[in-house]
Order: sequence, then C-alpha cells, then structure tokens
Amino acid sequence: LADPWGHAGSYARAPSLGAALAASDAAAQVTYQAPDTHVKLLATGVRATEQGWIVAIIQPETQALAKVVTLRSLTAILLGGGIGLALVAGLWVVGRVTRSLVQLTRVAERLAHGEQSARVGASHVAELEVLGRTFNLMAEELTGLLGQVQEQNRELEERVLKRTSELANARDEADAANRARGRFLASTSHEVRAPMSGMLGMCDVLLDTPLDKT
Repeated sequence: LADPWGHAGSYARAPSLGAALAASDAAAQVTYQAPDTHVKLLATGVRATEQGWIVAIIQPETQALAKVVTLRSLTAILLGGGIGLALVAGLWVVGRVTRSLVQLTRVAERLAHGEQSARVGASHVAELEVLGRTFNLMAEELTGLLGQVQEQNRELEERVLKRTSELANARDEADAANRARGRFLASTSHEVRAPMSGMLGMCDVLLDTPLDKT
C-alpha cells in the first residue's frame, strides 16, 4: 500500500480502508485523515481474488475531487450563461410582441376616432401577423358597412327633404284655399245681408201698417 508521497505502508496507515476491504468482496472507498500530515485523503481499494492481492489508490481528497469541482463550476457558468441568454431572448421576444400589440391598440383607437384608412402593419411574429391580417379584414368590412350606412342615411335625408317639401307645398295650398274661402264668404255675406236687411225692413213696415180694402 502506497500513499500519495510514495511511502510504502500497510493497512495500519489506512485502517478504515482495511476494514472496508475486509467487509467487501470487490472494491471499497473511504475517506480518512493521515495521522502524520493531517491531510484528508480519499482511498479506493480493489481486491484481486486470484492473486490474493489488494490494490489501493490513495489521493488527497481535494486532488481527487478537483475535476468534480471544475465540472461543478463549469456547470454553474453554463447554467448562468444559459439563464442569461434565455432572459435576453425572452426580453427580445416580449419587446417584439409588445410593439405589435401597441401598434394594434393605436390602430384600433384611430378607427374608433373615425380614421377608416388606419390599418395594422406587418409583424415578424407569426401569431401576431395572423391577428393583424384578421384585424385588417375586420376593418375593411367595417369600412364597407359604414359606407353602406352613410349611403342609406343620405338617401333617407333626401327622401325626408322631398317629403318635407311636398308637405310644405300642400300646407301652402291649404292656406291659400282657406284664404280664398274666407274672402268668398266675406263677399257673399255682404251681398246676401244687404237684400235680406231690406226685405226684413219691408216686412216690419208691412206688419206695422194697417191694410185697407183698397
């Protein structure tokens, strides 16, 4: 049995390794502290059953685990880098999505204020591109419907104006007929009242005058 410094020894230098190998049929691994150097050692032993030998390797624990520590550090670095790249990529994607949504919101506000020519531009995000095309189709249909409503309103206004003009003409004709009737009644009443007054007067005279045989 040899230690890391090339000193030959026996199981007494690694009693825990000897006990572990005695209890094992194949291989054993133990950690112990060297009594003379106070260095923490990692010992691995394998029993060669055919020759009856036991082959053991003893290394300082720091040296044996150096690669593990290196791999752990490398893993931490790679993990941190991956998280950083994922964060940057996420912020980039969120920025693109946010810009597209802001554009969509502004176009919707312009349409709400009567700007019928407002449309959503192209987007590099496939889903938002589909949403933009659908929104533009909806805006086209809405513009067509508004045009139809405006045309119907114009026709209705023309019909109302025409009907109003016809009613005004009918009212004027009725007023003229009423005035003509009033003038006719006034003149007819005068022409009838004068003879009737004369006739009534003569009737009163005749009633008050006694009649003789002649």
